[in-house]
Amino acid sequence: MKITAIVCGRPDQIGEKLARTALKAARDEGAGIELINLMKLNIKPCINCGTCVRVMRDPDFKGTCPLKDDDMAWLDEQMLSSDGLIFVAPMYEATAAGTYRIMCDRIGPSHDVTFMRMTYEARIAAGLDPKIDTRWLRSRAAGIIAHGGSEWSYLGFPTTASPCVSMGMTINDYYQVEWNQDVPGNPEKLARAEQLGRNIAREAGKHPEDRLYHGPEGSCPVCHCNVIRADETGGTAACALCGAVGIPVIREDGKIILQMTEEEKKRSHLYESGRLQHAQDLKHNQIVRQGLDQEAIRKAFEPLKKEIPLSLPDRQG
Repeated sequence: MKITAIVCGRPDQIGEKLARTALKAARDEGAGIELINLMKLNIKPCINCGTCVRVMRDPDFKGTCPLKDDDMAWLDEQMLSSDGLIFVAPMYEATAAGTYRIMCDRIGPSHDVTFMRMTYEARIAAGLDPKIDTRWLRSRAAGIIAHGGSEWSYLGFPTTASPCVSMGMTINDYYQVEWNQDVPGNPEKLARAEQLGRNIAREAGKHPEDRLYHGPEGSCPVCHCNVIRADETGGTAACALCGAVGIPVIREDGKIILQMTEEEKKRSHLYESGRLQHAQDLKHNQIVRQGLDQEAIRKAFEPLKKEIPLSLPDRQG
């Protein structure tokens, strides 16, 4: 069994210290461990070309991701060879740092386990080469550590944990570290990171349906995210991470939770059923786009494109 921590942050600073503390505890549980810092990798930003999605829906399409000569393929292999992943990201400005989000964008649709499974099964049924590494279809245990220098890190969970949704992972622990400057000398905060490492190592060896969640309750009963988006007109709210929709309720203990039925829970993107619905929604959106006259749209916007050109720096000299 192998647990890999993916960190974003300055080398040997708070993020790495939290990750190493968690990994040591995982190793004490018998796991092999690996530490990766995104700051040491070259991960190019997604350009939204759609190639990765088209490859999955069109068996005759021969295109490949145009982003070459970077470290994404290497990072993919490290994730594929792991049974559990610990994601550690700093909150520089309310959300996970941009370098971390670049990785999340590259993971996005191209790593969506439901898209992959649908494509794999369809190609096998048609007698075609599936072109998909079946290791992607396996659910991994995940731990999330989001840390920031103040209390202004409310989006830490949803912006750090988003890879778990695409890759179909189970979120088994979450630790949000606010006022993080004392982490190296704070035994209580380091002990919580240790516990997260132990939890992920223990849960990674279980069947996904048998895994337990060990973090704070959160507001969402599915993924335990503590950020919700209110529907100002419908009286409902949606989880900012997994998209599950429920009715916000204030319990007797004062905590705000999303109240939802079991059927509503299954619409969460953290479940296969929710991702399948999401895939159908995306397919419908694509059909709508295909029904538009793209050449007419291009011609209609061409005068405005000339009227308002892009501004670029003068790099000569």
